[in-house]
Amino acid sequence: MKTWDKRHRPAFVMGSLLCLPYAALSADAIPVVRAVPDGYVAQSIPAAKYSLVIGVQNYAELDEVKNATNDAMAVSAALHKAGFGYVRFLSDPSSVNDILTGVSELVQQARPDFQSALMFVFFAGHGVQVDGTNLLVPAGARKARLLEDSLPVSLLLSKVVTDKFSVSVFMLDACRSLNSPDAVGWTTPIASTGVAGFQTIQEFPNTIIQLSTSAGKNAQSFSRFDPNHSPFSRVVSQQISVESLSLAQLYGLVKSAVGQDMNGSQTPVLVSTAVPNHVSLFPGMPEAEADKAAWKRAQAENRRNCFDDYVSNFPAGNYAYSAKYLLSLLGDQRTSEPTCLLGP
Repeated sequence: MKTWDKRHRPAFVMGSLLCLPYAALSADAIPVVRAVPDGYVAQSIPAAKYSLVIGVQNYAELDEVKNATNDAMAVSAALHKAGFGYVRFLSDPSSVNDILTGVSELVQQARPDFQSALMFVFFAGHGVQVDGTNLLVPAGARKARLLEDSLPVSLLLSKVVTDKFSVSVFMLDACRSLNSPDAVGWTTPIASTGVAGFQTIQEFPNTIIQLSTSAGKNAQSFSRFDPNHSPFSRVVSQQISVESLSLAQLYGLVKSAVGQDMNGSQTPVLVSTAVPNHVSLFPGMPEAEADKAAWKRAQAENRRNCFDDYVSNFPAGNYAYSAKYLLSLLGDQRTSEPTCLLGP
């Protein structure tokens, strides 16, 4: 590989590489960097889709979480229908290590190159906060040692979310109530050492999290419309395999449907800085056409900002592989090129 003199800055212009003396460039004269070299052909590569589904219903020392297994099985079936090539189903994992093994297997499926990847993690079961830590509770957790025996949500996120994955999606149907919605006091906590409901979860980059209920609240295990599923999982399993439904639309439908099911007593919460309009668990023809059109505009402009904008708007797009590759050729160079907006 050719090594460049540190005094020079490379720039692709009209398919040719020009070296301009760095000292001769003022801040206002930084060149527009062209990304596409001669002979490069973009590859259309659909995002690879991987998922981990966890259902914990039968606990050793805690009360059973009704419908958790049904919920996890329904979500797994929907993910297969939505074209996920890898669906790992964990039923009643006994320990944190059992869950982390499943997480490790999930992460290993993703390719280490520029391949776009959509990671999806679903959990149904007990969830609590202990000493301010949000926890997902495995089946073998001891009632008096929840903090020691449970998986911090922050650890789960850190294990899955890395720079090489385009989008990571978490849907947590935790903090489940033990009683039916018609029972008095259905927000019964699961243990004296834990507080039902999660605290607010911090945002992670390139990560979208939907919780089945708001901070400090319980989630119901019985839908009024389907007693074999929770309100949250009922809607999630019905909607994630709907073609062309964006994640933003999915979360809106889930929030509305759960609120209607529970007469406003349970409100799902979205944790995300932004949900790209073009990200769908099951993209269809409209998404493919929008993706292709945006890529053509980015190629026609042939500028760094345009490829950056493409990746931002289509992180799981068919041309994200090519966009990330071209951006890698440019390294950390910064330019004064005009803004390029390819999104809606």
